Amino acid sequence: MSSGRRWACGGAAGRHVGRVLPEITGGGLLFGAVVGMGLLYVGWSGGAAERLFTSLLINATVVVGMQIFIGNTGILSFGHIGFGAIAGYTFVLLAIDGERKAHLIPDAPFGLVEVTVHPVAALGAAVAVTAVVAAVVGLGLVRAGAASGAIAPTVITLSLLFAAFELAVNWSDLTGGNRAGLSFSPGSAMSGRGYAYAAFALALCVAGLYRRSRTARLARAVREDDVAARSLGILPAPHQLVALLLSVAVVAVGSSLRVWLTGTISPERFFIDYTLLTITMLVVGGRGSITGGVLGAVLMTVVTEAARVLSGPDIDSGPLDVILRPGLVDLALGGSMLGFMILRPRGLLEDWELADWLGGRVRRRPGDVGAQPRSEASAQGTAPEGPDVDPAPIRLAATGVTVSFGGLSVLEQAHIVAESGCVVGLIGPNGAGKTTLLNALTGIVVPTQGRISLDSCDIGGLPPHRLARRGLARTFQNLRLFGALSVKENVEVAALAAGCSARQASQTAADLLRVCGLAHIAEVRARSLDYGASKRLELARAAALAPRFLLLDEPTSGFSELESVNIVEQIRSIAEASGCGVIVIDHDLAFITSLCDRVYCLDQGSVIAAGSPAEIRSHPAVRAAYLGG
Repeated sequence: MSSGRRWACGGAAGRHVGRVLPEITGGGLLFGAVVGMGLLYVGWSGGAAERLFTSLLINATVVVGMQIFIGNTGILSFGHIGFGAIAGYTFVLLAIDGERKAHLIPDAPFGLVEVTVHPVAALGAAVAVTAVVAAVVGLGLVRAGAASGAIAPTVITLSLLFAAFELAVNWSDLTGGNRAGLSFSPGSAMSGRGYAYAAFALALCVAGLYRRSRTARLARAVREDDVAARSLGILPAPHQLVALLLSVAVVAVGSSLRVWLTGTISPERFFIDYTLLTITMLVVGGRGSITGGVLGAVLMTVVTEAARVLSGPDIDSGPLDVILRPGLVDLALGGSMLGFMILRPRGLLEDWELADWLGGRVRRRPGDVGAQPRSEASAQGTAPEGPDVDPAPIRLAATGVTVSFGGLSVLEQAHIVAESGCVVGLIGPNGAGKTTLLNALTGIVVPTQGRISLDSCDIGGLPPHRLARRGLARTFQNLRLFGALSVKENVEVAALAAGCSARQASQTAADLLRVCGLAHIAEVRARSLDYGASKRLELARAAALAPRFLLLDEPTSGFSELESVNIVEQIRSIAEASGCGVIVIDHDLAFITSLCDRVYCLDQGSVIAAGSPAEIRSHPAVRAAYLGG
């Protein structure tokens, strides 16, 4: 392990009680608000509202469960209600009495007619069975398209929904089929709201605590930018799978209670209608936050109940009766979904979270904060002191690297060598292959031929996340920040990926943001930054990995001369503090020669010169190809 990694994760490990407390408090306030409004409604409306309030609690549980996966991974799932169907049928098959099962499904397989357990035990079994199915489906789901927004995972979840429905319809010996279904004996359905209260509280606690966890924070980084996340050493699959399993477990609890409340289950109860209802609740409130999911559940319960009343026999809708009466509820749901997807796709609250507000992490735009403090400006370029650099230098080398795309050679026998503690520059005209060489070094493209080694170990062909874990960190020519995360969270995610604890990651982020002149906007969303600040944030994020080598793709692009001078000092300060080597691409020859110990010049995919900055400035091939002299 490099000295830089020891510097990045230095400091005492420990848990932040303050990080968890806002989640618990926020969850408690959400729970209290929903319960308080529900009790007021029940008291005002009488017994008819009892069932509606209990259904709201259960639906909110299911929606919060869905938010755990959809909100944190960015993968839109239509299959969670399919998982709910699996849980519902498992629950009812174990909870209803043997005599009832002998009447409804006398030929049930696996000896289920003889098996009856307490509903709470049946609920636990339903969660376990559904989690096993989710693990199997999840392996295929995360392999099919780990990138957020990919179509393959969404299609897989939709296929699960239809598969669960068809299985329930056609395996009548087990499920009772589409006509009869399965039902509890009269009087044995769930009474009271105690279990619904417990389930909703559990869902809020699980979602809130998961949201603060390391795996959830890394999953959100993947949601924002898959390529950038992998370049930090984050492999999406395990984090997405954890989100799926927790999400499905909560949905299974809510679905089982839904079956117990109604006392019956049939294939239609967990198909398109319920999927539309729960997805609409999440979309309307804001799938990016737990608070939004709960708000959406409450609002859409009000909307659907109002639509049900308006479409009832006591309301005369006049000439629109033929249109509105049969499907006003579906029309309200579909209209809400369509309207929000077009006009406000992130929902009412977007990803605003009550817990963040309680914790004092109010998101601001850069214009909402004052000017950069003088003390901080004067501290730029001064990184925290690190330990002594390892005496034996580490070498990153590429020899004979050729990269071809469709028969077109972008790189031809290119080579470069960098050592820890040294800064190496890579210059050349546009289209020379500089970024392609950087992509080859970091695993984004696989060389057609050649050898890439790190400390004499062959690393050619390794994926980006494995190369990042071996100590290669990079920035990008085109910005790849985690836009919905704050400036500080962008850096913290990198430190977490490097193995830091939450406390260590927070301290590392604070140090690096101070060095890069970003501490005064630490809580601003990254998507709100100007170009210069975004470039500095990418540098800080890459440095948070405490890499062996820092690879920078045009870090001063779009900078003024003064900003370029500042970034030179920041790069040198970070490199000296961590003891890492640096490879930097840039078009600005003055910047490269002022920063680098050695420079390589590429032209048409080949290295045409290598040497000290002075040698490169006077090299005739460089002057001809790059300087026009």
